[in-house]
Amino acid sequence: MNIVAIIPAKGNSRRLFEKNIHPIWAKPMLYWAIKACKDSKYDIEPWVSTESEKIAKVALKHGAKVHNRSPELSDSKTYKQVVIRDAAKFISSRDHHPTPDIYISLQPNSPQIKGRQLDNAIDTLLKYNRDEVFSVGLDLMQNAAFRVFKGEYVFQEDLSTNCGVVVCDLHDVHDKDDVGYILGQQRARHSDKQYGFINKGWKNEYFKYFNINKGDVVIDLGASKGDFASMCMEVEVDKCYSVEAAEKHSKILENNLNNWNRDSGYKRFHGIKKGIIGQQSGDDWFVSGVNAKKGPDDCIRIPKPEEYPNGFPYDLVVETIPFMKFIEENSLSKKQIDFFKMDIEGSEYLIFSDEESFNFILNNVQKIVIEFHLHYLRGALNKTKEEAVEITNDIIEKFCENGFKVICRPHNPAHTLEGKEPTEDTYCMDFWAFKEEDK
Repeated sequence: MNIVAIIPAKGNSRRLFEKNIHPIWAKPMLYWAIKACKDSKYDIEPWVSTESEKIAKVALKHGAKVHNRSPELSDSKTYKQVVIRDAAKFISSRDHHPTPDIYISLQPNSPQIKGRQLDNAIDTLLKYNRDEVFSVGLDLMQNAAFRVFKGEYVFQEDLSTNCGVVVCDLHDVHDKDDVGYILGQQRARHSDKQYGFINKGWKNEYFKYFNINKGDVVIDLGASKGDFASMCMEVEVDKCYSVEAAEKHSKILENNLNNWNRDSGYKRFHGIKKGIIGQQSGDDWFVSGVNAKKGPDDCIRIPKPEEYPNGFPYDLVVETIPFMKFIEENSLSKKQIDFFKMDIEGSEYLIFSDEESFNFILNNVQKIVIEFHLHYLRGALNKTKEEAVEITNDIIEKFCENGFKVICRPHNPAHTLEGKEPTEDTYCMDFWAFKEEDK
């Protein structure tokens, strides 16, 4: 399929001098439109239509082709679609070049544009057999960032009635105030106040030995407010499944995932508000808002309510789901899980005690990072220190036997850890495992 994006970029901007090559995020503005084309899953050929020799040089430098626009079509009275048709006519009339199947009218002054948003628009055009798909903002008003046409419809004079839309939260740049707004918006999206957590980025301990990669399928058990999941926006993963049962975290997480799905242009992030267990039984009770040592905090597994002689002390019990049921409900049974993060306050032992769940992880997961809570075994399940170490070592040994390279260290440096095994003094342990070829 031959797809061409036409980026109209005249040189004589009125409100912002040389707007279309004005620097933003250390790049000329039209660079971001060209980059979106190159980042697309489709093979999109970017063309810049301009009368400006300076803009033409910038376009060529960043990998676009150039249509030399007539100065007569570069004044403020010329409609953009006239410019698009003029460039499309030139591109389609070239000898020995296929006629484009799809044209994209792509603004250079919407620098927040991403390849995935163009993908979403093209997918919509093809799936629903539309003649044209255009971008709208969160208010459902057209924002003019892009329009996608079936080949012949780019030349249509009258309005199309067979249209579709995709929602993109994009802001047009026309003056210095718009530049300031976009830069401020970008800073806000990475702020602690916006997301409700301190975003350590790739410095987060989860990524000490390996990272998330583009196109990965990711599972995040114990997602908290989304600090780990936020990095899936940086590399554009395929899917991220975030599981969090704690009430105080799950509401913030849900809001963050909704915002990231909106920015992605499709549902990349999936939130599950449940406690994860191994096999379903009547003995599984989870409470939100308590921590055995610290008081109000996370979601943990507890004994049955009748086992409390002075009455059940917790107000909120949360729903649980067996690990394999979670896998099946999200159609992950036959998929490779590229990165699996597990920090679920002791419930990791429930998963690893279930043979089917453990086998799925050993066979389907490529990289995994776990926080083992040995204190949970001792405190909640009344295991001795020796038993807690033995149970944890058995899990580590299975990973080693199945071809994983294993790295362990105490979560608190003050606690001891000899080699790759916990000791009786280990309270909490960080664990990384990966198959050598997949690091």
